[in-house]
Amino acid sequence: MKKIISLLTAVIAVAVSAYFLAACDVTPNPPKPEPQPETLTVTPTEATVYVGAKLTLVALSSGGYDIDWESDNVSVAEVDQSGVVTGIGEGSAVITATDGVLTASCAVTVEKAQDVITLSSGSITLTKGESATLTAESSFGLDITWRSADPAIVEVDDSGKVTGVSVGSTAIIAEDGVTYASCAVTVTYAPNPPPAPD
Repeated sequence: MKKIISLLTAVIAVAVSAYFLAACDVTPNPPKPEPQPETLTVTPTEATVYVGAKLTLVALSSGGYDIDWESDNVSVAEVDQSGVVTGIGEGSAVITATDGVLTASCAVTVEKAQDVITLSSGSITLTKGESATLTAESSFGLDITWRSADPAIVEVDDSGKVTGVSVGSTAIIAEDGVTYASCAVTVTYAPNPPPAPD
């Protein structure tokens, strides 16, 4: 009889425990996510820029902090606080971005510009007082300025219009601030007019 009572007592205890657990509907708390480390990235991390040209770098701080920019060699490359890099002279520089916590950088190589000016003609012949117009195009899209190597022989205006002044040979030079090209000009006498008919 005692065994039966003990067995019934155990069954009742299990049933009561199950009832209270179901009633409480205990749900364990989910684990807290691991904190993510802060990051700072600069794009690109390597770049080549020509002297006088510009390149924009982009920095992204996961913490949303303000970015400060700095060049370790301002004689080669300068950078403003918007991340715009300007090539100053040939060489290498490291552009660094910092958000007050982390730093990231871009290795910049500055090369001399390989600019080419294309002239509409490499040589022309004019008679004294005659005019012709040259055109020139910079491969960098820079503005062209014109000058005569000898204005006593040939003059040229800002639009490239060339006028023979006196007999001789000289050159017209087109420049864009980086490079130049020239056109050889020869000025001759105007031919004698044909004799008037009798």
